[in-house]
Amino acid sequence: LCGDIGGGFPEAAARSGSGPRPTVLFFDSIAADSDTTTGYELAAPREDLAPDATPIVGWHPDSLDQTELLVCAEGHGAKEELHTCDYADDWGAGSSTLAVPMFSQEFSFTVYELATGRVVHETEMLATNGSFIGSGLTTDCPSFLQYDPQPTELYAQPNADDIHALLAETVEGKAP
Repeated sequence: LCGDIGGGFPEAAARSGSGPRPTVLFFDSIAADSDTTTGYELAAPREDLAPDATPIVGWHPDSLDQTELLVCAEGHGAKEELHTCDYADDWGAGSSTLAVPMFSQEFSFTVYELATGRVVHETEMLATNGSFIGSGLTTDCPSFLQYDPQPTELYAQPNADDIHALLAETVEGKAP
């Protein structure tokens, strides 16, 4: 639906009343220059996450027909170098350190009323931390790297607090 929402998804719930509205978030971005992820991926709470761990956990619906809003976010790659992230490589012979620069990343967000496909909000933000998208983490660097080959650049991702600050009025406010 993020690629072409067309007339929406008529089976979805109508946008009405007060929030929070059941909202599905999809992201199309990479977290490193060696990231092979392509296309939109669902940003959903992990099973081991406490219900109150982040302010956006309560936005996720149990089913598509309950969903009122669709958020499509796109990352636009490296902007400004922020700092260097250091990682120990203990797997090889001896140990060494891998130093990878972290860059800020611009994100554009489009919020749709899922039932109709109508755009209800558009905004942008500059991500500046190394969290996993939508997590409650606010770290300067990811805790570990899982890439083959190893990246030479890392790109910041929005955390749950960033997303909440950006979209809370649209998701949690009263519908027009």
